[in-house]
Amino acid sequence: FDTAICVNVLEYASRPRELLAALHAALLAGGKLLVLVPQGPALYAGIDRALGHQRRFKERELRDLLTGAGFTVRRVYQLNKIGAPAWWLSGRVFRRRYISKVTLKLFDKTVWFWRRIDGLLPWRGLSLVAVAVKED
Repeated sequence: FDTAICVNVLEYASRPRELLAALHAALLAGGKLLVLVPQGPALYAGIDRALGHQRRFKERELRDLLTGAGFTVRRVYQLNKIGAPAWWLSGRVFRRRYISKVTLKLFDKTVWFWRRIDGLLPWRGLSLVAVAVKED
């Protein structure tokens, strides 16, 4: 394959490095891997457990997993900074195990605004997106 997409997968894997190594083996030389994972082990709470997540990632950990599987990391992006405080409040303060439909609808209706200010917010995002390559 020339491209693999791994969106919301690694947080469920019991052995993510082995999964990434299998993706590396399946890619052609020069092939790209796009990965999206939840960021911030400190945000791990009841919502994550209810979803079956085994972990949330730090950027360094994701980079190490990718390079350990043979990839060259080209870029790592943070995503959804406004979601991080809401996730923390819901999971850690209010101890919720789900996100209500009302909350999701409210976020959906205002995402146009959050997307514009996301880069200005000083804290880490709720997710990480990595672009990695299997070198020739």
